[in-house]
Amino acid sequence: MPRAKTAAPWTELTLEERRERRRLRREKQREDNIKRAAKLHTYASGQKLKARRTRLNRNRPFL
Repeated sequence: MPRAKTAAPWTELTLEERRERRRLRREKQREDNIKRAAKLHTYASGQKLKARRTRLNRNRPFL
């Protein structure tokens, strides 16, 4: 039985087109990584602040 023609679309692209697509993909990944890191640091600093408040409030008498 003959094989189906399942050529990947990237084989039809020129070298310059593949490089441009790769450059755009990596640029998008960098932007996403920066957003994810900012979100992580914001969450982590909030957790540290919450933990600090909890420790400080344990030593205060309840009024």
